[in-house]
Amino acid sequence: MSNKLLKTIITQDLKTAILSIEAGDLNFVRILGNRIGSNLLFFENKQLMIMCYILREISSELEKIRLIHKKTYTRSDAIVSIATDFIQKLVESIENNTIEAKRIWECYFEYKENIRGYLVQEIELKNYRNAIGFTKLISEKLLIHLKENKILLSKKNNKLILGINNELSRIINLHGFNKKDLVFYMLLQVFSSYYDYALYEGIKEKTLESGEFFKDKVENYVDRIIDLVDNYEDDFPNEYYIKICELIGEICNDWRLYYINYMELIRVSYGPPPSKEEVLTEEAKQKISETIIHALEKDMN
Repeated sequence: MSNKLLKTIITQDLKTAILSIEAGDLNFVRILGNRIGSNLLFFENKQLMIMCYILREISSELEKIRLIHKKTYTRSDAIVSIATDFIQKLVESIENNTIEAKRIWECYFEYKENIRGYLVQEIELKNYRNAIGFTKLISEKLLIHLKENKILLSKKNNKLILGINNELSRIINLHGFNKKDLVFYMLLQVFSSYYDYALYEGIKEKTLESGEFFKDKVENYVDRIIDLVDNYEDDFPNEYYIKICELIGEICNDWRLYYINYMELIRVSYGPPPSKEEVLTEEAKQKISETIIHALEKDMN
């Protein structure tokens, strides 16, 4: 990384993420991931945008771990060290001018292998063993499912990407993964952020059902994801890592531009606005929130 200003800005973001994890402010880690995406957009650097999504994943995963292991999770826990050590490696690579696509992914594979055991229940750890052959089988079938059903992405109520990644996440965390499985998962995570905005715009501008939306906003990215996952095995050449990061950079670039245009999509309504009778009071919202939290705590205990 030759741009001194870019190096300074991104390392500041990453170092702040480390402090935020240590302080237990995991939502801010996600914000910092988004910030990295925007900063790299302005610097016109797409190769490093994978770091934006990595921080978002770390934030989500540590939140899940905190929920699963509420009684044992602490700020000084080994769980925190796994995440902060990984981010520190990225910082050092940037500072030493050794940051590259392959280096980022190799560090991420190591982080994911170290953290995934904490993302499942203790009772599961007692009964399940690594079965990466099973993960590969499911990943291949889900890729076929994506190929055969990608047109669903032109339907406003579809949950195709969410559904596929829900299965991938479960299998990866429980049974282990091949490199390609995790690449597939991350590419869909990246696409999902962009797709939410593209779908919102398609509904807003009424291009969703015409075929224009799918052709202009969806098909190219989905086909390139399928091609990248379909045509390589785990012995990745260096050029493969570059291609992954280039595609992620392009999608992230479009996503952050969408964010500038529309800001946060708090709620996308696909139907008519609710009537006055359907609008919840703040008291009702609080009771629902407390009920959900109580149910989750009971389930985790």
